[in-house]
Amino acid sequence: ARYLGKRGPQADGEYRYLGENYSGKDQIQLINHDESTGQDNRYYVNLQHKHTLGNGWSASYDFQKVSDNNYFTDLATMIQITSAVNLPQRANINYSGDVWKFNALTEKYQTLTDSSNSPYQRLPQLDLSAKKDYENYILDFKSQWTYFERDSKFTFTNSSTKTNDSSATGSRLSLTPGITVPFQETYGYIKPKLSANFRSYNLNNTDHTGYANNKDILTPILSVDSGMYFDRSVNLFNESYTNTLEPRLFYVYIPYKDQTKLPLFDTGLSDLNMQTLFSENQFNGQDRINDANQLTAALTSKFIDKNGKERFSGIVAQRFYFDDRRTFLDTLNFK
Repeated sequence: ARYLGKRGPQADGEYRYLGENYSGKDQIQLINHDESTGQDNRYYVNLQHKHTLGNGWSASYDFQKVSDNNYFTDLATMIQITSAVNLPQRANINYSGDVWKFNALTEKYQTLTDSSNSPYQRLPQLDLSAKKDYENYILDFKSQWTYFERDSKFTFTNSSTKTNDSSATGSRLSLTPGITVPFQETYGYIKPKLSANFRSYNLNNTDHTGYANNKDILTPILSVDSGMYFDRSVNLFNESYTNTLEPRLFYVYIPYKDQTKLPLFDTGLSDLNMQTLFSENQFNGQDRINDANQLTAALTSKFIDKNGKERFSGIVAQRFYFDDRRTFLDTLNFK
């Protein structure tokens, strides 16, 4: 309990629990009457739970809600809390097996600012993927079906241009099967991969967006990942190390596809780092797949001690574009 000089008494309770197969935390804050604003029953609720169900299944939920949009601004003292804009309200169930993986998610947010800034709700999102290693090749499959909805308070503001701020709602299906034929030796590897991405949209509320109501698009993807391993023994500061030198080449070819009639439900440009540098698609989410005719070259060196621990590593990489890129986070004109 605490007393706020201008507002009155506040109760703040937290309950944590831990079992063999589950854990969780529940927090509730309550001001029965705010003497400064005259509001009754101002509250914050945060309920979190994780549960292992067995046989590869698990489930969780995260529910956060406040009584009014100014609750954190008036009552929180930490900047990371007062700057909160969207409070998640989600639940999911997962399965993870040797080959198949499945996730079912339902997600919405309480938006504390202008409702036009509210993220899309996923009601629901279903993910199914599989990966199977055979003697000479690897098969993998990724799929996702999502129904995107807007908060009922969402307001559409007319403008001459728009990006991902859209009143459009609807479903998106994404299917990506792929096959990899690796050639691996102790000194190096070559991994050619061929895959194809199919997306299908069925949209509503597209009158002011320029998007097509129904749109299917198929994109082939070719990539070749290759690398070699060199090592030598070195002595530094009277300690023995294994020094490695690992050159790597990663080539991607994806033909250009016009995606300007597709919405941006959950997609943005990925940050450039050592993981995305060797990714086929430079966009996160499912709404954009970049065109590519590019080669990434990298050189990595590591120092490994006699116990097998990596003590130091460095990497230098550069990407070479053979064609100009044409796929971006597009700006669309209204009808």
